[in-house]
Amino acid sequence: MKGCPLRCRFCLNKHALNGKSASFTPEKLLERVAIDNLYYLASGGGITFGGGEPLLNADFIKSFINKCNPDWTINVEISLKRFSLFFWSR
Repeated sequence: MKGCPLRCRFCLNKHALNGKSASFTPEKLLERVAIDNLYYLASGGGITFGGGEPLLNADFIKSFINKCNPDWTINVEISLKRFSLFFWSR
């Protein structure tokens, strides 16, 4: 999930605008990050989706959330703000 069509003047993550990145399905991403499950549970941590603009991939993020451990914290960083995705039901 790399790339962003918005080109915001205040963008802090310009390296994410272009270029190649690894392609993941929600299942493959879960497989990659699940190794840290105990750490997420012990620390209250989890996964943060950042920009570009991660909500352009909202379906991917929602699918990932529906597959991951419900005790993980899932955050999305947009427009210099961060919020936890507590409002998406699993």
